[in-house]
Amino acid sequence: MSLFFRSSLSAISLLLACSLSFAAQAHPGRTNAEGCHTDRSSGTYHCHNGGSATPAPTVSAEEWTVVSVGDGDSIRVRRGDETTTVRLSCIDAPELRQGVYGELARQQLQSLLPVNTIVSLRPVETDRYGRLVAEIFHQGSNVNLALVASGHAVVYRQYLGNCDAEAYLAAEAISQQNGLVFWSQANPVMPWDFRRR
Repeated sequence: MSLFFRSSLSAISLLLACSLSFAAQAHPGRTNAEGCHTDRSSGTYHCHNGGSATPAPTVSAEEWTVVSVGDGDSIRVRRGDETTTVRLSCIDAPELRQGVYGELARQQLQSLLPVNTIVSLRPVETDRYGRLVAEIFHQGSNVNLALVASGHAVVYRQYLGNCDAEAYLAAEAISQQNGLVFWSQANPVMPWDFRRR
């Protein structure tokens, strides 16, 4: 059985398990200071605003169009005449030079966000390369979290402060336990360690 087929099968099983878990638990996950959180079972990010009908505006209402996918954790997006590179926050994907896992991460991101896909962003910061660092949302689903859940990316613990750490770490633990994609290696080298070398 091929690695790709096995990892796809495992990812489907994981999503099914998460769906069943969601049915049993009405609303898992703690909220941040703004009253927002990522629902671990569905990957959606939403806010509770003290019973108000309008959620806290943490995810930008502005829509961007995906222009290209650079690697497993960066994309280029366009809005009107503005084009920018976005580094996916909270996660780190294997480098393209890191063998098959880097390419699998890029392919997964391309399948989640094909060119011309409309996305929303939750900006976190600008990195030292001038890239916008953000969580990416497509049709209400958190793409960053989905990459961790499927084993195509790992949690970037050093930069987890502005993220729903509980959701990301739980997703990573499940993908690691199931040996999904990156975690199928006997001794995986973390992307930040690979870059340091």
